[in-house]
Amino acid sequence: MSKLNRMFVIHLKSHLLIILGMSLVPFSGFWHAEAEILEVMTFKNPKVIKRPKILYPKRPLSKSEEGWVRLQAMIDLEGKPFDIIVTDSVGDRAFEGAAIQALRRSRFQPGEANGEQVESRYWWQVTFEMASKAALYHSAFRKRFFDVVNAVAENEKADAEDGLEGLSERRKTLHEDAMYWTAKYYFDQQWGTPSQQLSSVSRALGYDKNRRYMDANLYRKLLWSKFSLQIDRRRYADALDTLSTFETLEGVEDGMRTQAQEYKNAINELSASEKVFTVAGILSEYGRWYYTPLRNNFGLTDVVGSVKEFTLYCQSNRFRFEYEPDFEYCVDGTNGTCNVAVVGEPVTEFTFVQL
Repeated sequence: MSKLNRMFVIHLKSHLLIILGMSLVPFSGFWHAEAEILEVMTFKNPKVIKRPKILYPKRPLSKSEEGWVRLQAMIDLEGKPFDIIVTDSVGDRAFEGAAIQALRRSRFQPGEANGEQVESRYWWQVTFEMASKAALYHSAFRKRFFDVVNAVAENEKADAEDGLEGLSERRKTLHEDAMYWTAKYYFDQQWGTPSQQLSSVSRALGYDKNRRYMDANLYRKLLWSKFSLQIDRRRYADALDTLSTFETLEGVEDGMRTQAQEYKNAINELSASEKVFTVAGILSEYGRWYYTPLRNNFGLTDVVGSVKEFTLYCQSNRFRFEYEPDFEYCVDGTNGTCNVAVVGEPVTEFTFVQL
């Protein structure tokens, strides 16, 4: 089949990748077509109707350790979760198993699109926190934290690495975990990559907007750092979500609020424009890379390694299809917003193109 009739478009009702025969023209190394104006869809997220008691795993419980797990899943038409994935976690790995088991046994009212029940995407963060604990921070932990911060400030990499290792071994509470990742973020600012910095600051902040494990001033600073890194990494859709949290904070200076609004306007203008932009990507040790597209058209180029497939997790439905080099993939919008997972050989590098 030639390039002139291979345009992948996702349709809600067919649940298939339909290959449309249409006139295509070359554009920046990809093949692309005129965009079609689509009606606006209304979505209702799945609603929990039954959730089992979440059991605190015995191993971390015996050591008074806390943690959290962030999950993504799809909810089928019978209200049952499937395709459950851990997208991030902190603490003992036993927390992941307990969270997955709890979600697997939960039941939902299915999501809806334009009033019709559909398979739909669901996010959930499970927090494992002791009902009572002696202190938010242990004194020895606080001392080591400031030792790491000072070592970073004095450019003493070996001392900072040793201090981080000690913090990692001693963290038990969620407050200590947040401080560990804060120290790791400072370390990564000095010696790490932007991707490592974004990972560290994201874990320091967590993803539950109702739970914060640091004082308000530090939270504001780290949240702005996360937003700045997302902008630098061209994760514009994620940056808008971070801004939505930043806008709710108290104590933000007027000048910073103005700057935040200017960034927001610029991202929205980019989304509505026809300007092509690219994002550097690399598959993790698990062979996956996640991205929230700003637009519905995307593709890959400059692949060093092996990409096997894409998985799209949308508000309604999930789609998996093989990767084809040098083609533009177009989501037609009837499934709502989507997250893209690029899957292949670990450490494969590529350029993700937004058209």
